[in-house]
Amino acid sequence: MNDYNNVLVGFSELIKNEEFRPYEGDLRLGVDLGTANIVVSVVDSNNTPIAGASYPSTVVRDGIVVDFMGASRAVRNMKPSWKI
Repeated sequence: MNDYNNVLVGFSELIKNEEFRPYEGDLRLGVDLGTANIVVSVVDSNNTPIAGASYPSTVVRDGIVVDFMGASRAVRNMKPSWKI
C-alpha cells in the first residue's frame, strides 16, 4: 500500500508545481468530475503519472453531473503550463 501512497504524493506534487515528468510510449488522459474538484491526469504506457491539473468545481452533486456545460467548460479551460 505504501507504493500507492508514494504515487499519489508524487502526482499531487506534479499538480501543485504544474510540471511534468519524462515519459515512455503513448500517453493517456483521464478526467475525474468530482464533487469538489475536477482533476485531469496524464499517464504513460507504464501507468506512471506524467502530469495533472486540478480545478475547484460545483458541477457534480451527490455523484451526479448537474451542470454538463459547466463541466465541459472547466475541462476545456484547464490548460496547464506544461507542454508535453
